Amino acid sequence: MERKKQFDYSKHRALGQGREESVSWLITLRNTRKNSAHVIIYDQIPVSTRSEREVTPYKLSGGALDALTGEVKWDVNLRPGDERKIELEYKVRYPKGKNLIVE
Repeated sequence: MERKKQFDYSKHRALGQGREESVSWLITLRNTRKNSAHVIIYDQIPVSTRSEREVTPYKLSGGALDALTGEVKWDVNLRPGDERKIELEYKVRYPKGKNLIVE
């Protein structure tokens, strides 16, 4: 398993009174064994507790999102030699004068 940030899809933009940041991750699963593998993957997107900050899931690659905790779950079955790529992308909007780390 490998998890990499996709810099080509991560963006920072100023929009009127606010800013928008997009963050994209690529998770690659590879089964190198001779048997099938059942894997459950957990990841998380940020959850905002303030109304001025808005988090929008953009791509979940079929994962199930728990909106309360931001947890994303994928249930994957891999045959021998299979490879699966999962994309996780989200956008965060916040006021222009604030500094925010969204990764």
